[in-house]
Amino acid sequence: MTYLINPLTDVDVKQLCQLIFCAGKIALRYFDQIKLYAPSPGEGPANQADQKIEQYLASRLQTAYPDCLIVGEEFGQVRSDLATKMIWTIDPLDGTTVFNQGMPEWGIAIGLLAYGRPAFGIIYMPATQEMYYTGPDGQVCDIYGRSLSWAVRQDWGYKGFVATTASVHAKYHLDVRRTRAPGSVGVNLVYTARGTAAAAFLPKPCLWDLVPGAALLAQAGGAMRYLSGRPLDYEALLNGQSAPEPVLAGSPPLLNELQHKISVRV
Repeated sequence: MTYLINPLTDVDVKQLCQLIFCAGKIALRYFDQIKLYAPSPGEGPANQADQKIEQYLASRLQTAYPDCLIVGEEFGQVRSDLATKMIWTIDPLDGTTVFNQGMPEWGIAIGLLAYGRPAFGIIYMPATQEMYYTGPDGQVCDIYGRSLSWAVRQDWGYKGFVATTASVHAKYHLDVRRTRAPGSVGVNLVYTARGTAAAAFLPKPCLWDLVPGAALLAQAGGAMRYLSGRPLDYEALLNGQSAPEPVLAGSPPLLNELQHKISVRV
């Protein structure tokens, strides 16, 4: 298979780290204003930060990778005339609710979908100064450029939990002992990839939610699938719609178990 760009050699990781760090500065300026706003849908700092960050990242990526398609949460596809299998995804503010509530577990994420597979991912959490990205050595790297030996959990371990969303129990029954809701899909996938969470359950993710974290998860030996067991078709989500069913993330043994522990409430 011939790639338009090789994710391991042609992606300028240093440049991407700098871009997402600058995007984080934009986000933090709005995050500092939280106390001036009453939380409301579509208004306030989160909505403004979303648009500013995506405009900034999309323009820089378009300049650096003119032959790639760019898909973002706020503005959709950039240069939709391109017929390419190399697609950058942008999630300018993953975790808008916790952002607007003044909580720190939100992030900015960039992913590369190469011929239908997540090939590169970088997730930055400005409020906690954490950054993780896929490195060329088959490991995950942190904000200092160190290679991390991440590995997904193969069992529940001590007080293992499922990372999910705050409202998940309103619609789904999870027959597990512990769940936690960090606040964003990207953070859920980071925690799963590094073994902090035993697995993740994502009820309504979109393409830009999934690609960066899926790349990190793959480096840690994890996998993603729909609750029904079907594999993910990332390209089918290019229309910007949510995934057709919930997504599970983690090690295959735990995913097999979780499929039988989660059901829709009636």
